[in-house]
Amino acid sequence: MDPLIVIKDSDPLIVDPLIRGDQGLWPLDPDALFRPSVQEDRLAWFRYTPSIEIAKLRVPVLIAQMSHDFQVMPSEATLLATATPRATTLTVAVMNHILKLTPADRSQQMAGAYLDPAMPLASQFLDSLAAFVGSAAPVRR
Repeated sequence: MDPLIVIKDSDPLIVDPLIRGDQGLWPLDPDALFRPSVQEDRLAWFRYTPSIEIAKLRVPVLIAQMSHDFQVMPSEATLLATATPRATTLTVAVMNHILKLTPADRSQQMAGAYLDPAMPLASQFLDSLAAFVGSAAPVRR
């Protein structure tokens, strides 16, 4: 597949900073996102609109937004939450996209949480997730 097609059809939130040459937002080389071996995977992401897909669900949904997530903006969580009446929203302070407690600074996140597999997941999120699953699970008799 032609890499230019992938880039042209990609989400502007991903592509526009790259086109502007704003590498400060991207810790990875653009080839990591658009190399041929991952293009089919990336194209699959862009075939769906998350708010439309989540509206189709007939089960309880937990939408978690992390305050230090530089990959997903709070407006996206709000959009998902308004798409379904079955949504429970959770905002977790000082947690990033990979569910770890981090400083807000992106470079510190990259040097720490993203590169340290031993760093534990945020217990506040895990506790909230367990409570949601417990409350949403059907009672079996």
